Amino acid sequence: MDLRSVIGKAVFKEPGGKTLHEARARQNAFLQRTDALIAEARGQAALTTDELLGALPGLTPQAEKGDMAVGLEMLRVQGLLSSEQAKRGFDLLQGIEKSESLLMPEDLLELRRQQKEPASRTYVQWVKALEAFMSFCQVASPLSCTREMAEAYKQKLLGRGLSKNTVKVQLAYLSGLWTSLSEARGVAHIFKGLPASVRLTSGEVALLLRPKAQKPLIKYITFTYY
Repeated sequence: MDLRSVIGKAVFKEPGGKTLHEARARQNAFLQRTDALIAEARGQAALTTDELLGALPGLTPQAEKGDMAVGLEMLRVQGLLSSEQAKRGFDLLQGIEKSESLLMPEDLLELRRQQKEPASRTYVQWVKALEAFMSFCQVASPLSCTREMAEAYKQKLLGRGLSKNTVKVQLAYLSGLWTSLSEARGVAHIFKGLPASVRLTSGEVALLLRPKAQKPLIKYITFTYY
């Protein structure tokens, strides 16, 4: 199978970022994106139901759209699609609803970067936080993530023995990303309020506020040998 004819290119290129840290941070997401394109070209891509519905208009010839609508109704009757999903699929086929392009993790990172212009270290932390969450959710697009997934991820982080402050920081990174996603796509903010829901005890707060001990100053003494 000639994958180049399906994908439309043989060489993958994307902006590397302004610094070496950004380039390294984008590397994994870039590889995931190219792997997803190749898997899709081979017919191996694992998309969620909603992602597949969004792809229906481009995959279905005009002459077959009536049959596809009947198929959607059969899937609804069998309980394999919800009523909302079946209606959305029908609306997409009829052109009543337009399918938006599938948003990938690196697209969300770029959207947030353009809005906030973060320091390179901050951007690297965004990448790590999003990669870990997407790996937990096992979905291709951030648009497929749900509030239930976000809450389950919070519990997983707490269950790993991480400090509550570390968990709050990770959730805050993700909350910021979903703020941009919610504003750009009008989707639900699945991390809204989650960072604040991780409450520190008075002892933990005191520990964070405690000034760090300063290293003792070392005085250099010059010895003169005769």
